[in-house]
Amino acid sequence: IVGLLHYRIPHIFMTKAYDGSMFKCSDSWVQTFLYENLCYTMRKGTRAAQKLLTNLNEVCREQFLQLVLTIHDDVITFPQFLVNID
Repeated sequence: IVGLLHYRIPHIFMTKAYDGSMFKCSDSWVQTFLYENLCYTMRKGTRAAQKLLTNLNEVCREQFLQLVLTIHDDVITFPQFLVNID
């Protein structure tokens, strides 16, 4: 988010508020922004996510083949559509 703000509206980091403070893109600000505008909440990974499956290669291959089939069948040409796939 910080990079996007610097790119789109860099003056926001140089503008002073009425009380003399400067804009700061803190973690709490980002979380509030994401929740209020996108209804998105930050979550931490569980300990179970840190364990590797015994059949990891097979599961990865199945996931890859499902993605390839979906991309092919639905004619998905933009990689942006494949963000946040578990």
